[in-house]
Amino acid sequence: MLKRHYWIRRSLPNFLVELLLIVIGVLSALAVENFRESVAERTKEHEYLLALRDAIQSDTAVTRMEIQRCFSKQNACSVFLQLTDDTELKEISQEQFEDMIASVVMLIDPVYNTATYEDLKSSGNLKILSNNELRNAVISYYAFLYKTTATFTEMATLTSYNEEFTDLLDPKEFAFEKEISQAKIIQKLKENERSKLYLKRLQKRVMAMRNAFIYEMLPKSLDLLDKINLEISKY
Repeated sequence: MLKRHYWIRRSLPNFLVELLLIVIGVLSALAVENFRESVAERTKEHEYLLALRDAIQSDTAVTRMEIQRCFSKQNACSVFLQLTDDTELKEISQEQFEDMIASVVMLIDPVYNTATYEDLKSSGNLKILSNNELRNAVISYYAFLYKTTATFTEMATLTSYNEEFTDLLDPKEFAFEKEISQAKIIQKLKENERSKLYLKRLQKRVMAMRNAFIYEMLPKSLDLLDKINLEISKY
């Protein structure tokens, strides 16, 4: 009986020590696994942030290019209208004239880089962006981007390849397969009030698009780019 009590007294502390070691081992393993998952998530978040930065930089470049294209289209309209108001036909360089034709008919319907955001949204990984303010800013930016580009697409039919202007050109001139006669085009513009009215309206429409690019799209992309760069700098 004494031996049995002695064995119990000896084995109980050992059992508790072994149990404690097992618990510590399990908790340590869980801690290591949680740490690994945390590192993996941080790495994945960093990769997404870099991809988002590249996408926003691309968007900013597209917006800047469209601002310049709007200016070229607006300026071409202005020069055409000035030429039609002159009492005598005045020719400009053929290269400039054909550039003006191309500017008036060119399509302004920007395509932005949404692949990374679509991946984040469809995969449910938006939550991987740990900064709530940044995550909301990303969601807000792309919601605005989709809405604005839809508006631009609607306006594209009114600001490019419009028959009121393209009908002034014969098929080979339209395809730039033969030299465009400046005198002929200016004379047609003078005789066609609908074409002149289209150019006047086009100026206003393009001005509205250009203002949207300058005062809405560009500030929003630059602001989000700053926020993303700030978050990346924390790594």
